[in-house]
Amino acid sequence: MPLDNSDLPDDVKSALKQFPEFEIAAFNDSGANGYVLIGRHTVLQKKVAIKIYFHGENDIDQEPAIIAKINHENVLKVYDARKVGRDSSYFVTPAASDGDLSQYLDSFDVSLPVAHKMLCQLLSGIAALHTEPNLLVHRDLKPENLLVHNDSILIADFGSVRRIDRKTGAAPASKHSILYRPPEAIGENAFFNFSSDIYQAGIIGFLLFGGEVVK
Repeated sequence: MPLDNSDLPDDVKSALKQFPEFEIAAFNDSGANGYVLIGRHTVLQKKVAIKIYFHGENDIDQEPAIIAKINHENVLKVYDARKVGRDSSYFVTPAASDGDLSQYLDSFDVSLPVAHKMLCQLLSGIAALHTEPNLLVHRDLKPENLLVHNDSILIADFGSVRRIDRKTGAAPASKHSILYRPPEAIGENAFFNFSSDIYQAGIIGFLLFGGEVVK
């Protein structure tokens, strides 16, 4: 699919044309936060998803490169990640087809052992983001952003990820998903820290063990 026929911003089109290893097959508008392109990585010989996120005026200098270096069984593998244009970034990941945790919970009754295993996997993936030298907070952990493969959890959707400031121990607050937003991320001096991701994981654990939340 020619990029010129898509609705991508001109600076993003220009940047993607510099990477001929991507053969774009399909293009989806994913809403206000960005786009998803499905295609093939000719070097890796793999079907991939290219997710482009818009960050506005937020600083995203280091995060894409750090995420691309993470190799953990419960974090969706990122083949490549970098800034695109002035205020966007893209992440190249496997084109997952097994669905997300929200779909999984709607389709299956989760046994206690599986729920326990999935929650432990989620916490293990979060630890990989948080620990040195990464120091990343996801800021938007929810069932829709967790992929399920063979009853295993993969943390995905990295558009909201930010690095913790070493001096303050915090990152800017995210306005994503009010239902999962922790108390410290609400109000005039809102922020996110490592505990904020754990708060969101707690809600996900509640859902895994049979709880329900009002949507």
